[in-house]
Amino acid sequence: MLFHCWAVAPLVTDGNVEGVIFESKEGRFALQAKVTVDCTGDGDIFAGAGAEFESDFDSSSAHARLNTCFRFGNVDMRRFLDFRMIYPDKYRELMNEARQEDEWLTNTAFVTPYDSVALFVTPKFSGYSALSVADLTEVEFRSRDTMRQILAWYRSHMPGFERAWILDSAAQIGTRHSRRLTGVARVDAGAWRNDGSDSASIGLCPGLSTKFPTLEIPYGCMVPQQLENLLAAGRNLSCDITSHAALREIPECWVLGQGAGVAAALAVRQKLRVRDVAIEGIQAELRQQGAIVERTNLGTGPQN
Repeated sequence: MLFHCWAVAPLVTDGNVEGVIFESKEGRFALQAKVTVDCTGDGDIFAGAGAEFESDFDSSSAHARLNTCFRFGNVDMRRFLDFRMIYPDKYRELMNEARQEDEWLTNTAFVTPYDSVALFVTPKFSGYSALSVADLTEVEFRSRDTMRQILAWYRSHMPGFERAWILDSAAQIGTRHSRRLTGVARVDAGAWRNDGSDSASIGLCPGLSTKFPTLEIPYGCMVPQQLENLLAAGRNLSCDITSHAALREIPECWVLGQGAGVAAALAVRQKLRVRDVAIEGIQAELRQQGAIVERTNLGTGPQN
């Protein structure tokens, strides 16, 4: 385990991923590995290694938006919440005034574990790419400019924020989507809605709505079609745009990470390519670790 270093390129020989090159305070160095798991979220490693991927998205959805979250300190959140609940008409009137001045000022303050801290997860900016350095830079500037604008307005108008100040901003920009691997298996919303079962399941994902069953996530959605000795875990898995909305969530990323880790360990132990590891062995080890890989273990509720 190494911190304070940045993965910059995969090591690839004849279609086999053999590790990753890093930059650090010590300069450039490589870590060789029999199996590499790409958990970058953006598919930086598999893209650099030449794997095929998709990067399209629905421009009208939250997937298309980027932002840097922030928090205000020295807030009286109890007073703010009382005002919002006891005087809803006055609160709506204030929000309408804010909307007339600038749409971004209507962003909602969220509660945190501390009564003196308010969280803002917006504004979310559309029309930018999470794969463009110039776009990411512009969104960072716009987020911070808007943060100061929201602070000034809230201090002047909103009860509980009169003496607020900027506590902090997120350590990095927030994005929901960039690259999706083209894998040997692919989660498709149509097939999911009709059934959602898969004999090669490594874990579960709740349905997108009550019209969808619980999904059994296929192991193949982490396996590239061509590259060897690499798995893609997390929100850069192989799926369509609609399915990605659920599969990018944190619990699903845990599921994918555990499945990838087990598969990688078995591949090394058995001296196999990751695509050749028997799914029965992966599932058996996951069950041994307490994971639920099949819907039959959920009982007889509506999720089945």
